Amino acid sequence: MCATEQAADDRHRYAFRARNIRKTLGDNEILRGIDLDVEPGEVVCILGPSGSGKSTLLRCLNWLSPPDDGEVRMGGELIGLSAATNHRRVKLPDSQIRRQRSRIGMVFQSFNLWPHLTARQNVMEGLISVQGMRRDEAAKRAEEELIRVGLGNRIDVWPSSLSGGQQQRVAIARALAMRPELMLLDEPTSALDPELVGEVLEVIQSLAAQDTTMIIVTHEIQFAADVADTVLFMDEGLVVERGDARQVIHAPEHPRSARFFKRFTDTQTVSRQD
Repeated sequence: MCATEQAADDRHRYAFRARNIRKTLGDNEILRGIDLDVEPGEVVCILGPSGSGKSTLLRCLNWLSPPDDGEVRMGGELIGLSAATNHRRVKLPDSQIRRQRSRIGMVFQSFNLWPHLTARQNVMEGLISVQGMRRDEAAKRAEEELIRVGLGNRIDVWPSSLSGGQQQRVAIARALAMRPELMLLDEPTSALDPELVGEVLEVIQSLAAQDTTMIIVTHEIQFAADVADTVLFMDEGLVVERGDARQVIHAPEHPRSARFFKRFTDTQTVSRQD
């Protein structure tokens, strides 16, 4: 197979692929050339200290914040840009980018639920306004997804009557209802009280068991070790180390990631002794 054929084959092998993603805000280079490959059904967790560029990367990957350089592909389709013409790419119309973005589900740190809509109605909204689904069909799918995330008894409840963990599960159901090819989750438990974290992590773990393709930014290191196929450790806008989740977390090779994860293993040792 020639190099051109191999490149085309690789583009279609991966559910998602990013190359040389760069992003600068003011004088600060947030992302410094990130590469990422995700296979169908793979779970990738991105770990690292605050300010390393993890959340910015997710926003670049689905073009909520377009990268300054590099390319993103879903399957073989280039996201956000036209194919190269005379060595120059042009930004696609917003309507086309919205269509492409609908293939990617996004769950944010904050739940962003409409307070005047019930859980079911929150999940229905995108199905009707973005996908043009009939209201009765949208209501049925919303119910299915809310049951899937363990909220079958809270379907017609207002957000104000839901706990933080339940609201985040509604947000996950809303993303899943769009039938995305990829789920991006940005610190999905960071806004929750510690006692509510477990219920959200259990939902994500069940999605992983169903071969849902996911990229997750998280500070829950043990969860990443248990659920991820691949871990990327980021620092100062770079991927410092990547590989098998348990290998990277429990036996990292790079000195920077080793220092980071040593704090975690030390804490675990103290907890076991207690």
